[in-house]
Amino acid sequence: RAPLFLIHPMGGSVTCYAQLAQALGDDQPVYAIEDPALRGEPSADGLTGRASRYAELIRRHQNGGPYHIGGWSYGGWVAHETARQLASSGEDVAVFALDTAAPPEPHIPSDLEVLANFVIDLASIAGAPLPDADLGALQDLDRASLEEMALDVLIDAGVAPPDMRADLRTRMRAFEGNYRAGLGYQPGRFDGPMVLITAEGNDATGDVSGWAALAPALDHRTVGGDHYTMLKAPHLTAFAATLRDALDRAGHRSPATARQPA
Repeated sequence: RAPLFLIHPMGGSVTCYAQLAQALGDDQPVYAIEDPALRGEPSADGLTGRASRYAELIRRHQNGGPYHIGGWSYGGWVAHETARQLASSGEDVAVFALDTAAPPEPHIPSDLEVLANFVIDLASIAGAPLPDADLGALQDLDRASLEEMALDVLIDAGVAPPDMRADLRTRMRAFEGNYRAGLGYQPGRFDGPMVLITAEGNDATGDVSGWAALAPALDHRTVGGDHYTMLKAPHLTAFAATLRDALDRAGHRSPATARQPA
């Protein structure tokens, strides 16, 4: 079968795809692209630059289509742009956006907005209670104080032990880079096949009109769970079956030539 390349969500890690890769079956190759910022390496400028780098990585592994590229959450935005760039060079490519809302209007977020969403994202992934904070009272804090407060909240919530403070800071930097890249992105049209799989419990992805305008060949499907639980039991099995069916319909023939990972 043609491999599925999954691009990291906003936090940069690809561990969210581990169980999904297993659930798709032993005959479905799955590769995941992690944000190099988690290893202390520089990320490309902007979402378009990141997509260009990831398109190059994908081509180094598989030097001919069909390409199947997907991503959960923010990863769906990058997958869309990566697919656009490959398609513009004449490649056969399909994109699979997993519970991804259409990109919003570009804007420059405040430090408080970025760090508040970093805390919410990590706590939600970990299944920890969301902190009850008065964000308005934090508006006047400087950047360093906001960072320390965000780390304290995550550690107090049990998301990470105190001795992982340096690791959390690295993840914070990766999240911020992707957050700002995403909110500066102006998406273009993709005329190839695009599958959008959304969670029934996520109101933010209920309206697909934004994606329909960007991808006229949109195939929209829904699965159980919410944005975070759709990738976990008990929803994972049905979600994997839906994605596998979408891959089947997109054409799962093996590429004629492929290279080993660099």
